[in-house]
Amino acid sequence: MPKNDINNCFDDFIKYLKIEKKLSNNTIDGYTRDMNDYLTYLDLNNINDINDTNNETLNNYIATLFDKNLSKNSIARHISCLKSFYKFLYVKDYLPKNIASLLKQPHKDKVIPQYLTQDEIIALFKTFEDNTIINQRNQMMLLLLYYTGLRVSELINLKLSNIYLFDQYIKVIGKGNKERIIPINVDIIDYLNKYISSTRKELLQLNNSDYLFIIKGGKPMTRQSFFKIIKKHCLLANIKKNVSPHTIRHSFATQLLNNGVDLRSLQILLGHSSISTTQIYTHVKSNEIKNKYEMIHPLSKEDSESKNRH
Repeated sequence: MPKNDINNCFDDFIKYLKIEKKLSNNTIDGYTRDMNDYLTYLDLNNINDINDTNNETLNNYIATLFDKNLSKNSIARHISCLKSFYKFLYVKDYLPKNIASLLKQPHKDKVIPQYLTQDEIIALFKTFEDNTIINQRNQMMLLLLYYTGLRVSELINLKLSNIYLFDQYIKVIGKGNKERIIPINVDIIDYLNKYISSTRKELLQLNNSDYLFIIKGGKPMTRQSFFKIIKKHCLLANIKKNVSPHTIRHSFATQLLNNGVDLRSLQILLGHSSISTTQIYTHVKSNEIKNKYEMIHPLSKEDSESKNRH
């Protein structure tokens, strides 16, 4: 296969992300999905050689993304992927210049993260009253997620060696292999003690595993399985929102911020590399304040009654 064949360039790019950049599997999966969209576009336009792509190719492709009514955030991600791809091609001498260097990102939509209210969280935990070992494990996972704000990948990759019950903290390896320490309270320590000494032993069935959360036989829990567990229990709790493990992380962050935790402390707990990522939660807090204000302010009530009369 010629060096500058599109598919060859793509394969080399993915190898570069894995071996040299050492990106996580989830990040590489994201690059792969976005690049496959671009490769499909090139194939439909009979472009097989990377040298046959130019600024017009890129701009026409980006126009198709807008035509599909993708969100600005999604389009920005596709453009970021193209910029990384063409920078790689230039640096590795596949192309004489980086034709994507001047691509501009659309202004991203500020999406206020969805979260569960305290009443919804209580309703969700009530669905675990059936005290089977599977429910005990699932409840423990959800408890730890809600009380620590872990990413789902961090949760399922926790190992026994990451749990320091006596010192009341857990050690997490987050994005970019960055390590952070998260304190855990006495209640969570009690739950973890019971889970590790009883439920987990029963799930192991005489097998060995370093992972904290396992399925029967000792294999680690997967993201997909845990996602399904949350969906099932939200259905049982009659929660209509589209809830994912990340929604629980958002609920943790929102709860802390509404109870006076400062943004910098929240950034450390969540493992955000930039404070700007954490700032999205200030919009959640502003919405909460606005809603409470409209509920209690006398003029808001009068205005509402006036509208109802007319």
